[in-house]
Amino acid sequence: MNVRPIKSFLPAGSPASAVYAALDSSLDATAEAQEQPPFRKVLDPVGHRSARRPRQLSAKQARTFLGEAAKRIKAEAQDRSGKYLRSLDTVHLSGNRTRAERWLALAAIAEPLLARLDIATGCLGYLNEQGQFRLNRQNGMAEDAGISPTRLCRLLKALEAAKYTLRKIKRIYRNGKRWICRITIYIRPRFFIDLGLGFQHAAARTSKAKAFLKKRRQAQAVQQTAHLDEVAAAHERRMSHRKAEGARAAREVDAQNTQKMYGKLARNAEFSRLVSANPDMGASEIRAILDKTHPPE
Repeated sequence: MNVRPIKSFLPAGSPASAVYAALDSSLDATAEAQEQPPFRKVLDPVGHRSARRPRQLSAKQARTFLGEAAKRIKAEAQDRSGKYLRSLDTVHLSGNRTRAERWLALAAIAEPLLARLDIATGCLGYLNEQGQFRLNRQNGMAEDAGISPTRLCRLLKALEAAKYTLRKIKRIYRNGKRWICRITIYIRPRFFIDLGLGFQHAAARTSKAKAFLKKRRQAQAVQQTAHLDEVAAAHERRMSHRKAEGARAAREVDAQNTQKMYGKLARNAEFSRLVSANPDMGASEIRAILDKTHPPE
């Protein structure tokens, strides 16, 4: 399965194209990792994961509605007053409240989750300088929050049942060697509405969308320029190949013509020798002997 045709139709910098990012053969694992059994789905650390540090809200993010959202999440996880995120507390059809373990996991993951949020798209990821939207992995969030990946997965399922998040799971057959799973996580506006920060989130999303679209247009222009350069280089290579093939064919034709000319000269010389050596023989007899020693082309 080749993902390049699929990737080429997706707009640059869109979250939908993030699942196909970093699928080039140059980013494959080392030879030792490729020799591992195919059932081991362990990816080597890449990007900021190669030197991990706990990711929390930065000082600039903490001064925005994201900092207030983290405070309210932690307060609700401790008090369980039902003031915020009521849908998560009533997610069970039986009428039972959500277990405290889910709330404690949400409190632990609040800052790592919000720190990775791209406000313009509502997706957990970022737009890099090359115009590719890169997704954040669940394992990294679990490490930053100090919880296990399975516990994070159960929390995300509960948040999805409460209509606070949306997950899109896509499996890709990478370079014809193994299956990998890419998960795109969206934070819905309802999450911030139930935190009492709906207006702040809407205003920030409108503001961030302008900068995101500007950066995305620049990425599209760079991608289009690179595509045109690639097409021009491919055309130049194709014409150079055709020119080389034409020169090679011309040399072969010249060699064949030269060989034919020398063959005719040798036949004429042999004909003259046979005429001188056999004056009593007719031309037809000499030509029959000549056809056996020097067949005509």
